[in-house]
Amino acid sequence: MGTDCTARCARIVYCTSCGRRKKPSGRDSMDNGLCDSDCRGYFEEPTPGHLWPNEWEEPKKPARARAEPREPKVSLGDIEAAFERNKEGL
Repeated sequence: MGTDCTARCARIVYCTSCGRRKKPSGRDSMDNGLCDSDCRGYFEEPTPGHLWPNEWEEPKKPARARAEPREPKVSLGDIEAAFERNKEGL
C-alpha cells in the first residue's frame, strides 16, 4: 500500500451488470462470489479501488502541540520536604 492511498483506494463498489461486489483491481480473490474481469461490467463505472477494505486505515492525526509549557504541579522543594518527612517517620 502506498503512502498516497486514500479511502477511495479501498472503496467497495457493485457491478451494474451482474450486481455482485467487485473485487479490487489487479487483486486475486478466493471468493468466487465477487465480480471479476470475466464480467463485462467489471471495467465499467463504478471502478473498484486496488485495496481490500481492511488493508487501508485512516491516517492517524498528529498530536496537537501545546501552545505553552505546563507548570509542574509539585515543586522540587515540595518533593524534598516530603522525602525528609517520610525519612523521619521511619
